[in-house]
Amino acid sequence: MPNVFILAERRDEGLHPISFELIGAGRQLVQDQGGRIDVALLGHEVGSLAEELLATGVTNVHVVEDPLLADYTTDAYVSTMERLIGLSNPEIVLIGQTSIGRDLAPRLAFRVKGAVAMDCLDLALDTATATLMVTRPIYGGSILATYRFGQETRPQIVTIRSKAFEPAEPLAESGGRITDHPVDLDSSEIRTKTLERRSLVKAGEARLEDADIIVSGGWGLGKKENYQVIEDLARAIGGVPGASRPICDLEWTNSSRHIGLTGKIVAPNLYLAVAISGAMHHVAGCANAKVIVGINIDPKAPIFKYAKYGVVGDFAEMVPALIRELEKSGA
Repeated sequence: MPNVFILAERRDEGLHPISFELIGAGRQLVQDQGGRIDVALLGHEVGSLAEELLATGVTNVHVVEDPLLADYTTDAYVSTMERLIGLSNPEIVLIGQTSIGRDLAPRLAFRVKGAVAMDCLDLALDTATATLMVTRPIYGGSILATYRFGQETRPQIVTIRSKAFEPAEPLAESGGRITDHPVDLDSSEIRTKTLERRSLVKAGEARLEDADIIVSGGWGLGKKENYQVIEDLARAIGGVPGASRPICDLEWTNSSRHIGLTGKIVAPNLYLAVAISGAMHHVAGCANAKVIVGINIDPKAPIFKYAKYGVVGDFAEMVPALIRELEKSGA
């Protein structure tokens, strides 16, 4: 029976959506085997969030509270997770492919003498040996490769990309429990600390990862001032503005709007790619959108290979006209 251990992440005052997606992935792994799903919740004054996790039907929520865990630091989280994994002894550890997961997972694998697979999109289990096979993108997302952990490698640590799995929903009944763990962290051994927090997301604006509609602009906009039409269209259609990497690198907009392999991975209902050629590293960030619409002056732009609907034309003419029509219709 595979035992799965999950790190729940916090965001603002609540739980990060990836936490429930990881539980959804864990359910798929143990549903036919009767294994255990344990969840770690680290932070300061976070006990109230444990009930939300427990409601999804997990076996145990391990709560570790300490002021030194209020913000993520590598030293505090690695040592705390190492201890919890030692107590739980899982075959599989699931962590989100977030800024925290990217930093934590490889370091944790070294500490617990396991192995790690990063940025995975799918999981399969060899039930005879409780050995994982994972699927992840390679070569800029142009190919999906499947890897298998060694049979003697334990624990098997995996980071999972946002939106790869359906989030676990609350169950009518849950027989799990919440376990509080004392912790004795030494501040002198924590080499970093948070001095200030700044949000790059405008007040009242949805996060890209949560948005149902995203309007993204790319290098084809030509100059920084033209990014305004992306923001205007996003506002008119009730969406959130995004961007390709080149214009974020040029600071035409802030880096929090970067969508792509090295930026945000999104899965909206509607994704409008305006003046974006459709390079693979960008498409890797939006490929899970239900509907992609490409607007590009080049009829051979790669984005049209992935778009359900494509419009060949100059964004400078088409986007303002679209905004006017939306405003007329009261959309």
